[in-house]
Amino acid sequence: ANSVSFVGKYYPDEKLGETVLVASSKILPLVFDFSPRYFSHCGKSWISYSASVGIVFKKLKVKLGTGLSPRSFSLFDENDRREDFLYNGEKINSGEENLEKQEKLWLRAVLSF
Repeated sequence: ANSVSFVGKYYPDEKLGETVLVASSKILPLVFDFSPRYFSHCGKSWISYSASVGIVFKKLKVKLGTGLSPRSFSLFDENDRREDFLYNGEKINSGEENLEKQEKLWLRAVLSF
């Protein structure tokens, strides 16, 4: 099964906008996910991403990926990346550095009951 989701948000008071695209494809036993995210804040912009490949064994899913952790990439997560910019005030470079620190190689195993 394949799926694509797109969400856009804009916060006029914060002069901040973000758009997220999430694409997922399942070719059993493999699962592929890719999600780029675009931010703009006070006329400056930043792009972050998550990409992963996973394998499914009955109720166990093992995923290897790069970029932001998928937990930080939920479309419904209100604790989103804009905080990295807002909490750094006018220092957008500090917000970008915080995002870069979160972009890494990761491995996750999930057992479903």
